[in-house]
Amino acid sequence: MKVFFMTLEILLMEDDDFVISGITGVVDHNECPVSYYLQFTPVLMKNFLQCIQNAYPLRVKGCAVFNTLTVFETIFNTFIKPFLGSKLRKRVTVPNKEQSKEFLSKFPRSLLPTEYGGTNGSMDDAVEQWKKKVESYRQWFLDDAKYGTNEKLRVDKSKTIEDGVITDGTFRNLVFPSTNFMTLKSLPFLSLNIYVVK
Repeated sequence: MKVFFMTLEILLMEDDDFVISGITGVVDHNECPVSYYLQFTPVLMKNFLQCIQNAYPLRVKGCAVFNTLTVFETIFNTFIKPFLGSKLRKRVTVPNKEQSKEFLSKFPRSLLPTEYGGTNGSMDDAVEQWKKKVESYRQWFLDDAKYGTNEKLRVDKSKTIEDGVITDGTFRNLVFPSTNFMTLKSLPFLSLNIYVVK
C-alpha cells in the first residue's frame, strides 16, 4: 500500500487530469499468494478506504479486481465492501473472467498494456518507468515524512490507528504506519494500473 499512496501523491502533483477527470483502477491479482491476502485486517482496510474516499481529492470512476483467489472475495465482502460509500460500492467490482474481459473492453486499446490486448507498452516497461519516477521523488518523500503535529499541544487525547480511527480531526494529523521511505520493489504477483479517463 505504501507504493500505491506514493504513486497517488506523484499523480496529484503532476497530473491535473488525474483529479479532474477521475480514475479507473484495474487490479490484477494473477499469481498473488495467499500470504498477501492474510495481511488485510479490518482496521487496515477501513483506514485505507477512508483515506481514499475522504482524504484524497479523487473521483473514483471504477475499479475492477480480477484473477483473485476465492479467499479475496470473502475478504472483499467482509472487510472492504462494508466500508465503501454507496457510490463506490457500485463502482468497485470483483468480476469473473468473462466480466473482466467486458470491463477491459471499455478502455481504448491505446490505454491498455500489451498483456491486456492493448498497445501501450508492456507491464514490465510501466513498472520500470514508475520505479524510476518514485525514486526521483525520494527527497520529497523524505522531507514530507518530517511534517506532523506536536501532540503535546493537543487539548484532547488524539485517537490513533491503534484505536481503530484514522480520521480524527483534519487530514493533517492522519496517522499512517511505516512512514519511513522504502525502496520501491516490483511485486511480480501483483500489478496495479491507474488510468486517467478523460
